[in-house]
Amino acid sequence: MTMKNFDFFLPILICYLFFLSFTGNAQTSKKRVVKDTTDSTVLCKNGQMSEEDFDKMKELINTVAFTESKLGVLQETMPGHCINTVQIKEILSKLSFEMDKLDVAKYLYKFTSDKQNYSSLNDQFSFPSNIEELTNYIKTVK
Repeated sequence: MTMKNFDFFLPILICYLFFLSFTGNAQTSKKRVVKDTTDSTVLCKNGQMSEEDFDKMKELINTVAFTESKLGVLQETMPGHCINTVQIKEILSKLSFEMDKLDVAKYLYKFTSDKQNYSSLNDQFSFPSNIEELTNYIKTVK
């Protein structure tokens, strides 16, 4: 990866981390709701995310410590692109907590190019209740 390509994502990360420093980022025990403000007209307008861009996004996700920051990276980079379930599985594997995986899986569903394979992500969850919640979510957004 060239440094020039990394420069695209670096300002986004810096701005997001600056924002978090003022708002706090402590995890709470209550269930988080991922607010999705993405305009449906921008979904996948640029087609499938290139492997190079996906690798850059994964690198950014690896550089931030908190799940909220990782989600922020996704929210900044995903609009306009699609990814497949294999790539989503890679992202979910970077998360430690089951609820975080569920939030991210819900958020990424609309950016998925192979929605018919979304059930292949079920092995990322330990609790059947989370698989059921993801399945119910998918039914509501179809």
